[in-house]
Amino acid sequence: MSNRPAPCRGPWRGLLLGVGLLLAVAGARADDPIARFGVIQGVVSVQHQVASQFTLAVRGAALAEGDVVITERDSIAQIVFSDGSQIALRPGSRLAITRYHFDTSAPKSDSMVLDLLRGGLRTLTGLIGKRGDRDVYHMNVGHSATIGIRGTDFVARLCQADCAEEEEALSSKHLPASEMPVVVARVAELADHSSAVTPGKPERPLFLGAPLYNGDRIDVATHAHVTALFTDGTRVVLEPGSRFLISNYRYDTAQPEGDAFLVSLLRGGLRSVTGLIGHINPKRVSYRTQSATIGVRGTAFDIRCAPLGEGRTLAPEAPAVDCDQTVVVHMREGTTSVQSGENILELGAGQTAIVDGPGAVPQMVDSTPTAVSADPLPVPELLTLDAVQIFGPTPATSAPGVYAAVFDGSISLSQNGTEIILGPGEAGFANLPDASSPGLSTNPIELGDVPGFVRDDTLLQNFDFDPMACVVQ
Repeated sequence: MSNRPAPCRGPWRGLLLGVGLLLAVAGARADDPIARFGVIQGVVSVQHQVASQFTLAVRGAALAEGDVVITERDSIAQIVFSDGSQIALRPGSRLAITRYHFDTSAPKSDSMVLDLLRGGLRTLTGLIGKRGDRDVYHMNVGHSATIGIRGTDFVARLCQADCAEEEEALSSKHLPASEMPVVVARVAELADHSSAVTPGKPERPLFLGAPLYNGDRIDVATHAHVTALFTDGTRVVLEPGSRFLISNYRYDTAQPEGDAFLVSLLRGGLRSVTGLIGHINPKRVSYRTQSATIGVRGTAFDIRCAPLGEGRTLAPEAPAVDCDQTVVVHMREGTTSVQSGENILELGAGQTAIVDGPGAVPQMVDSTPTAVSADPLPVPELLTLDAVQIFGPTPATSAPGVYAAVFDGSISLSQNGTEIILGPGEAGFANLPDASSPGLSTNPIELGDVPGFVRDDTLLQNFDFDPMACVVQ
């Protein structure tokens, strides 16, 4: 594979080419400027703390500690710091470089504090906060909330009425898909240690409320079980030792014709009750194993994988096996179809089918195997789950305040001594203090979804944070 840097991408392509100003982090010296401007569009100015004067920003101009960068209407600016951190500043923004120190030979002296005084930005962090104490890098937003950096790619917005206006304008446009990850489900119940793996990323331990994404494979520990609650209300309880893949999930109340629920049970077993997709678009719901595919009609059912020929005799405590042998499907409520090859069997409430291997004819059985009938795990429809508590409230886009959302990595959002942690595809909100509203909550909250004015911000979502690829050709 070639080590040649990738070409510039996105709407910044032509502007970034030939930007020889960007700093090579490995060669940063104590006497280097702390940052320089990259891309400039429109009118951007700098208020210099040292000289107490304003200057017009140009590409390549140096920035110093204490400087305030100001973007006017319809203007944007890229700032590249000596540690490799980058910032894309939106129109109508004001950002202060309150404190900055980076020396390649002295990581213990690292420090970076930014103050977002107006507007919004997207930032990709550099070495500060990654090679030593991560708490040395943080951003204050609107003198109200603080974002702690964990080595990440995130967006911060300080909203007044502008964000609500943007949200309304965006709602009438057909926009390209955002690159921001989408949280499709969360862990609603957890017993013992289990994990999830997103393709191309390290395995991550699960916890109550942990986000799950398209492409995730959930690995349940031998003596554990995991309950996943999807955004459409589908509940899936995974048996000990199970492996479960979220292949393709999409739920959009505004465009139900595009909904999809495709998952695969790779090992073990599950108990499930379908949500709104299964009731509104049942043909778009499919639970797959190597031996059979289960289509639902708005229903509650169990799937259990067993060694070949042992579906009728399998005990509840039997260890999990791969789902390429016998598959047992039991209906608790509603109807479903069980398909293996060209063979299809319809099941109703209380009925059970067994498929003895890929392509085998599904067979109805007279009595439910004890592996299902005596299953000690929770019945998902009987669990008391609070979706608002698990996912967070729906964003109040008309509310002024601080919004933060993560593309990659994680951040902390803190206010009034309370801290929440946000990961990829997650968003948080913090109110702005108001002396006229003493009862206003000043604790940050996690939102149930990323607001549209953040997710669909075309000025920031496709920004190319790979400057060296454009200057070292």
